Amino acid sequence: MRSHLQLQDRSYLPVALIFTASFLLLLLTSSYSKNNNALAQTPPPCVAGSFFDTTLQTCLGCQAGYYCEGNVTAPAPCPAGTSNSKISQNSSSACTVITHVMFVQTC
Repeated sequence: MRSHLQLQDRSYLPVALIFTASFLLLLLTSSYSKNNNALAQTPPPCVAGSFFDTTLQTCLGCQAGYYCEGNVTAPAPCPAGTSNSKISQNSSSACTVITHVMFVQTC
């Protein structure tokens, strides 16, 4: 019975070592992940008319209805009441006032 208790007491050492090693690995991984994310979110210089897509890690042209002034991570929508039909626009001045055309059907 005594030898069984001694074995049981010694079995805590490997568990404690595994727990400590796991905790240290978690700390290192968390620290690396934070540093790696900070680097990944820093956009490279994208030319005006494009933005840095953080998911794809590349520069993409702005889609119609938006503009990109350069070195941004998301396209900016045209101001309210304006839009543009061209891609890769680099300024809000490319957005023009939307004119509504109404068609009336006559019988």
